[in-house]
Amino acid sequence: MAGQDHCRSGGRRRFFASLVDDLLTFARAEFVLSEEQKDGKTLRWHLEVAHGSIAHLSESDQVQYIPQEIRSFWDMYVRPVTVPIELEYLWHWFLDLHHSRGNNGMGPAVITFQDMQAWMQVTGRKPERFELDAIRALDRLYLESLNVKNISE
Repeated sequence: MAGQDHCRSGGRRRFFASLVDDLLTFARAEFVLSEEQKDGKTLRWHLEVAHGSIAHLSESDQVQYIPQEIRSFWDMYVRPVTVPIELEYLWHWFLDLHHSRGNNGMGPAVITFQDMQAWMQVTGRKPERFELDAIRALDRLYLESLNVKNISE
């Protein structure tokens, strides 16, 4: 019986690990598309405007009209990755924490275990370990996306 529980537990971990990978892929695209450009508008806004201007063209013809500096993000916009429905709640949990994060004087602060503990007390949520790990992975991904932006400026 214990062996069966281990197999079920291992299968469950693999299942959720795969979903978390999909969630991170979704988040990476969201962070990139939400990135503010030099003019103060998001990359998503620029892609929406470009797409609106050329939507009547075939997909193969559209690419030639996309400015070179945003062409690498075109597929991300026209073929969006969706959040796995099974973990949509987890994306919202992350957003709750993300929108209440502090600032360390040089930019957004990391979401700490203390932040998560306070959030759990306020919301009454009791996340499993994999959910806390996923929130921390989303946070790292977000902070890394800021570092890439700052390096490229």
